[in-house]
Amino acid sequence: MEIINKENFDSKVEKGVVLVDFFANWCMPCKMLSPVLEEASELFGDKVSIYKVDVDKDNELAARFNVMSIPNLILFKDGKAVNQHVGFASKQDIVDFIKTFFLIAKLAIGNYNERAMKTTKEKIYLAEFKQFSQKKVIRLLH
Repeated sequence: MEIINKENFDSKVEKGVVLVDFFANWCMPCKMLSPVLEEASELFGDKVSIYKVDVDKDNELAARFNVMSIPNLILFKDGKAVNQHVGFASKQDIVDFIKTFFLIAKLAIGNYNERAMKTTKEKIYLAEFKQFSQKKVIRLLH
């Protein structure tokens, strides 16, 4: 998994969906998370790019995104931070974390089928989404 820094960070996150793992080499949960992110990367393929930022070497980036604890995962859509998770996460947690964004994006543009929603989580997201203003979510996605 590619480690990025302040010189190339903006160009890496500016287009598409990108997950960035803020980590440190001395952090045991960060080390445990690495293979989980590799598996998630294989699962999502080219739909999601996954990069890492070493907070010890790039503390300016960590400060820019208010990273106070690691591991710290931030999901970006076209350069904007849209979701964040702090702490170790299982593969399923990572998958759910990313899929939540895609589901919200589908809901925001009306590209979903309520009958096709199989999981309870999807139904909960739909119910929660209906309580939010579509304009706010659409603004976040664009």
